[in-house]
Amino acid sequence: MRNRKTLSVFIVFALVLSLFYVMPASAKVKLNLKSKALIVGKTATVKISGAKKTVKWSVSNSHIRITKKTKTYAKVKALSKGTSYLNAKVGNKIYKCKFSVKDIKETDEEQKPTPTPIPYETPKPDPTKEPDSGDDIVPVPTKEPIEEINASEKIVSDYQEYEKGIVGFYTNNNEFPVSLEVKIVYYNSSGDILDYSTDWNNCLGAGKRTAFNFSFPTDENYDYVPYSSYKAFLEVEKSSWDDDSSNIKYNANVGASSIMCEVSNMGTKDLYSICLACVYYDKNNKVIGYDYSYPDCEKAGTSNIISFYLPYDENYDTIIPSSYQIFEKGIYS
Repeated sequence: MRNRKTLSVFIVFALVLSLFYVMPASAKVKLNLKSKALIVGKTATVKISGAKKTVKWSVSNSHIRITKKTKTYAKVKALSKGTSYLNAKVGNKIYKCKFSVKDIKETDEEQKPTPTPIPYETPKPDPTKEPDSGDDIVPVPTKEPIEEINASEKIVSDYQEYEKGIVGFYTNNNEFPVSLEVKIVYYNSSGDILDYSTDWNNCLGAGKRTAFNFSFPTDENYDYVPYSSYKAFLEVEKSSWDDDSSNIKYNANVGASSIMCEVSNMGTKDLYSICLACVYYDKNNKVIGYDYSYPDCEKAGTSNIISFYLPYDENYDTIIPSSYQIFEKGIYS
């Protein structure tokens, strides 16, 4: 009887304690940054906390690139002027950080003080000076008209659609390097513009072929939006940069989980930029993926190892390509 009474008292005591016990709240998934301004060439690290499932990092376009990613953070590098998003997908939810990338020239201009205008005074005639007869005026020789060069006429292009976008191939048949920028504009069935995607090469050498990637239009949740047609707009002009692609040697092979590539600067001068792209194909030579990378070997005589991520499907499962091809996407000084 005493044992039963003791047990009853213990149960009542345990129930009273449970009234005061609060279950710990599950950690909320969040990023340490929601937005960030970056200058081209600079890097930033975005951390994620509270994620119990696998984190899948990605970017919305080519203005920024992921240089390193782990379960808890991703490091990105600003590549070109524009707006881009770093996405962290956890389960079915996407967390994003907005990056506003500025060119270093813009930041320099912003820091310059606004010049104070100097008031203009109309000169008064000198009554002691005789009027100018005009005999001492030296005529300015007329220049011969400069022949305009339409470099776009000698750019041969071809396009292939794949699961995530469009890959454009461009061959420069001019006798000089060109600066090439291409904008793909997407339209719906009514002819309204849905979105556009841009890619470029500041110095495509004479006789060279390159490959660009254009993302499909997406909504605010980064789900693909169907489109009816698209149109390509090319801006081509003679490049002001020197094509140094002949001084860059690279050797690629299939690695454990990506395409590995060793890049060497065999020239005698430092370069401004080096960018390589990798296009993946299936057994029918249809495009199934695209990636690009900036090897860190601009300094003369240096080498660097880079990797190109293998393509993946909507479930982030890796797609094994039948073949791949490396393209030069800007090697210049």
